Amino acid sequence: MRILRTTLIFIAVIVIHGCTKPYKPPIIEPADSAFLGFHPSSIDVNETNLVMIHGMCHQDNEWVEKSSSRLADHFGMVKQETELLFKDNSSNVQVFKTIIGNDNYSINLYGIVYGPSTLPFKRFLCKDVSKESDICPTISYTRVRASLNSKLKDNLLNNCLADAIIYLGDLGNIIRKGVKNSLLSIITDIENSNSPVYILSESLGSKIIRDGFYPVSTDG
Repeated sequence: MRILRTTLIFIAVIVIHGCTKPYKPPIIEPADSAFLGFHPSSIDVNETNLVMIHGMCHQDNEWVEKSSSRLADHFGMVKQETELLFKDNSSNVQVFKTIIGNDNYSINLYGIVYGPSTLPFKRFLCKDVSKESDICPTISYTRVRASLNSKLKDNLLNNCLADAIIYLGDLGNIIRKGVKNSLLSIITDIENSNSPVYILSESLGSKIIRDGFYPVSTDG
């Protein structure tokens, strides 16, 4: 039993490390692409549209706030207030828009957030969570867990990996429809713009947004 537990912890550590480690050097496909990086100095326009979607682990509008703030700080720009652009009522997938820029350049950042879609289902797992959080403000688990075991179950399993499992179930098709409608709302917002559009996806979000470009199944 101890060997099995040690093995599971080792695998979990490898998975977490793999999700957080960037490609070094970056992989560019096709190899002869002229893309020099997402930076004002490498783009010959004065406006850019950036679509972002988060990965596993619960996120909400604060993720868009923090992401846009980091980008603004990195480029030395000013960040405007983040606003709700679109909400798909059937799935609760949301799009938040933030504009950052300076006198010469601006970025329209669209953050697609699907966290509210999976949150109600994650709350069914709160009986297995040993520490209160935004996801589980009230818990019923009373046993004492080892510190590492608690972190792995509370966060890695019940918060993060739960997103992937939920998306593979019946809710996946509903989320895909929500993301597709979110993309359509973004297209509507930028339809009169000739500026380039970039997509920046994280982890599970890469699959979700890719699925959003394909026809959504009507049979679940």
